[in-house]
Amino acid sequence: KARQMEVLVLLGVEVPEDEIVMLKPARASRDLWGTLRDDERAAAIAIARSQTYKARSPLLFQEGNKNIVSYDEESGWQLDGRPWRDVAQYGHTLRLPHVEAPMWAK
Repeated sequence: KARQMEVLVLLGVEVPEDEIVMLKPARASRDLWGTLRDDERAAAIAIARSQTYKARSPLLFQEGNKNIVSYDEESGWQLDGRPWRDVAQYGHTLRLPHVEAPMWAK
């Protein structure tokens, strides 16, 4: 019988395809990384890659984009069809209004 547990799959920091799999944090102290077997990690990554997700970061939001994160076998993780490596390489431009400091602060 296969054991079932809740795990988190995080995209790798420098290379998104180097996913990090860990147990979901809990109040009880336990090893969040070392208790998972390689086959359990591989299964969690396969499940994560087979699904699509809604990006919730306000830094990624662009008007007209759906902000959908998905995985493609050829180009890896994507945001709205753009490879994640391109999104990370070119960054994102935020346009914010300039607010003058109040007179008492000058």
